[in-house]
Amino acid sequence: MLFFGLFIAFGLSAIPVMVMLVVRAQVKAGNQDVPAIAAVTRRQNVIIWSLWALIVAGLCVAIPAMTMSGAFE
Repeated sequence: MLFFGLFIAFGLSAIPVMVMLVVRAQVKAGNQDVPAIAAVTRRQNVIIWSLWALIVAGLCVAIPAMTMSGAFE
């Protein structure tokens, strides 16, 4: 369970890094004037929190199913 928890923590911590890398690469490429990129730049935290919420919701379904099938034994 400890390694599974560390794996989940690593996965969740990688999401902000990926979102910020993509946004910074788009801004560096000169696309900050594109309305979609400007909106994404302003709403990075919303994107990160919504992705975290989706992953946690999936884990709320997956972990009990894994436990019932004997994955942690």
